[in-house]
Amino acid sequence: MADAISADVVIIGSGISGAMLAAGLAKAGVKVAILEAGDQVDRATAVNTYWNAAIKVPECAYPPTAQAMHPVTNDLTSWYLQDGPDNFASTYIKVVGGTTWHWLGTCLRLVPNDFQLKALYGQGIDWPISYADLESFYGAAEAAIGVSGDSTSDLGAPRTMPYPMPEIPQTYLDKAYVKALAGTEYDVRPTPQGRNSTDRETRPACCGNASCIPVCPVQAKYDATVHLDQATAAGAVLHAKSTAVFVETGADRRVTAVRFKRWDGSEGRATARVFVLAAHAIESPRLLLNSRSEQTPGGVANSSDQVGRNLMDHPTQLSWALAKDPVYPYRGPLSTSGFENLRDGPFRKQRGAFRIEIG
Repeated sequence: MADAISADVVIIGSGISGAMLAAGLAKAGVKVAILEAGDQVDRATAVNTYWNAAIKVPECAYPPTAQAMHPVTNDLTSWYLQDGPDNFASTYIKVVGGTTWHWLGTCLRLVPNDFQLKALYGQGIDWPISYADLESFYGAAEAAIGVSGDSTSDLGAPRTMPYPMPEIPQTYLDKAYVKALAGTEYDVRPTPQGRNSTDRETRPACCGNASCIPVCPVQAKYDATVHLDQATAAGAVLHAKSTAVFVETGADRRVTAVRFKRWDGSEGRATARVFVLAAHAIESPRLLLNSRSEQTPGGVANSSDQVGRNLMDHPTQLSWALAKDPVYPYRGPLSTSGFENLRDGPFRKQRGAFRIEIG
């Protein structure tokens, strides 16, 4: 018989969303169980794996396993099967803490006009909510992550509270741009980022190791294990190496249980009053669509037929250039400044906004 897990709330996925929710619920006295397909990460081992990797892609510190496969930048076909003209090229990892292990740490807010593109520029569709509706939640997220930023510069997104920590100092490379572009319309500003500029709680300040992607060696950069540790300290139970494989529903199509498989081949079944699916933009719809039954022939929560559709990413263009004089990159985090005044303006009637990141 399959092993049984029972909780008030079962959360599938231990990345930033699942971890923060688990911490908040557990601290409030809710009985929480977390299912995670991947294993715990030993930071020192991950750093050593990165150092020894021949190809230093974002996932190189976290090799996929047979029990928890995930895509890798230099071999997307190892996990993705794609047949469209435009292949999806972003990746993620299956480990405790999720892909926050190898994110860069950039923590920008949308600007107010992003919410009303149709009304202002005749493009797209306006949001049903405004920037003002989200502003306090942005502040709460920045406090939870621990964002370092320049509170005197709102970067086009007005603030009602300061950043938790001062900005990460601009690098010599950043200052070279500032000097070269003085007197032009291009304004180089420090980038708000989820890494400590000062010691905070149990984590040290950034040591400038320049390996934010794929791994911060000292955990100055936020990753979801920060909130997982808080969650488990408050009583939440983390079940690593446990892959959710099927979502059970009742006659009313409400979720009743989640079946999972462990790395050792054993199976389990988790029941709860509430289920939270926080398993990334690829794995979440994959699980829902693979959970077809008599009650849900199109997959769970898919009466709209939109589950697994409309996948959106943030397009990125990488460019390199030679400078006349030495600018000494890689002395600090991978990126500390950017051009933010390209993110909004009348030009959006003809083309999309963008930002330039210096790295």
